[in-house]
Amino acid sequence: MDLEIKVNPKIEDEGLSNLLKQYRYGRYCEDPSLPIEMSRKFILDSIKAYLAHDDAQCVAVFSFSGEILGMATFKISKWDTDHFGYRVAIIDSIIIKESDYFNKLNVAGAILKQLHLWCKTSNVRFVSIRVSALDLSVIHSLEQCGFGYIGSRIYNKYDLDSLGKFKKRPYKLRLASSSDLSKMVHFAKGAFVTQRFHADPCIPQDKAESLYEKWISTAFTDHKQKILVLDIKNKPAAFMVYYKNDLRKYFNTQFAMWKLCLVDPEKRGKGLGFDFFTALMYYHRKEGLDIIDSGISMRNLASFRLHNKHDFKVISTCVTFHKWLGT
Repeated sequence: MDLEIKVNPKIEDEGLSNLLKQYRYGRYCEDPSLPIEMSRKFILDSIKAYLAHDDAQCVAVFSFSGEILGMATFKISKWDTDHFGYRVAIIDSIIIKESDYFNKLNVAGAILKQLHLWCKTSNVRFVSIRVSALDLSVIHSLEQCGFGYIGSRIYNKYDLDSLGKFKKRPYKLRLASSSDLSKMVHFAKGAFVTQRFHADPCIPQDKAESLYEKWISTAFTDHKQKILVLDIKNKPAAFMVYYKNDLRKYFNTQFAMWKLCLVDPEKRGKGLGFDFFTALMYYHRKEGLDIIDSGISMRNLASFRLHNKHDFKVISTCVTFHKWLGT
């Protein structure tokens, strides 16, 4: 297949729409309860919004007739670069026009080779990406281009219209205050050993551990995020970081996006997590939200079992890959 590769090309809306015409991967496209055309429209609008930022980068592959066959969006992550002390790039998406496996493999490979050159000239040391576990041509291209598998992630959802069967009266929750920060950091120590940063042997354990402390601190200063607290005997016993995602424009639905859950280490395995999830469900419904969206590492079996007990539905799975340059 003859291909033309371009870096940061201007892509018209019609070209993006044609690229996504049969696209079927990712958390929203793989949810059978959502209209697929609106899921694709959401992806299209998300790509356009992403590319509108000054730091966004794009590599696209075209046929010689000018048809876009695939693209990747990515950028340097200042947040991660500041934390790790070397340049970190995150690939936000790789989208390949639906075709046979080998054509898609060829297009994805061309994109990744060009992206590798960009990383080298930009002094990037570490690159990461999450991709749908169903998108095998992209996964195999990543492996062929030196990316290593580091973990799998499950996306679960709970429809808050299903509430009502939990007989125990839920605990009351409150919003966190600055005085809760130190307690959250204490709960976080050793709580995320199943996650990808701890699993990557190239990342020192102290850097992986302190990353979560930084995420927690950021949650207290980011006005888009909220932190809910469950108190037991007037002391914090569990925390949930989340944000609201208003997707009524596409699905007539508002989501509570769960980001980070912490339970007092001394109270784990004693049923507190179940009660906390129940309280969160009632809290979100009172907020007027419709769906809870929760992503968890497949290595975090305790959390997976807890989600199952609350009848969360697995919507999709993705795999995470890391690539190191110059090491």
